[in-house]
Amino acid sequence: MGLFDTMFNDVPEQKTYTPQDVREAYAVVLYSCANAEGNIGDEEVVFIDSLFLTMSIFQEHDGADYLQIAEKMYNTFTPDELLEGSFQFVKDEQHAQLFCYCCDVFLADGVVTEEEKKILEKIASLAKIDEETSKKIVEVALIRNVKDT
Repeated sequence: MGLFDTMFNDVPEQKTYTPQDVREAYAVVLYSCANAEGNIGDEEVVFIDSLFLTMSIFQEHDGADYLQIAEKMYNTFTPDELLEGSFQFVKDEQHAQLFCYCCDVFLADGVVTEEEKKILEKIASLAKIDEETSKKIVEVALIRNVKDT
């Protein structure tokens, strides 16, 4: 081995994200959805926190605490690492539910950008949701998120 082999041939360290519990996994995924365009505003944070109030897994837990953890994780890991680690942690039978919540986050402002579409496709893949089912879920989310005028 040469003198500089260790300096120039090192493979970058592969980081793996593993949530502490299912609430953290949900919070990290939803935070990643809201931050798809590289910025997350107070409105998105409030929306996610209000979603937590409807989820049985967050009963007797403060959603704001989990959003703080999600923000910290988002600054530590890449979005792909977060999504992959979260979906590996969440039980298969919860994948469709989490995908539904992701759709709600993406549709909260009434517009789904190209970047958001790419992330939603990745989430559908990680959740192992077939195309037909994912389209049905998106259709329902569109109906639920129609803005009153």
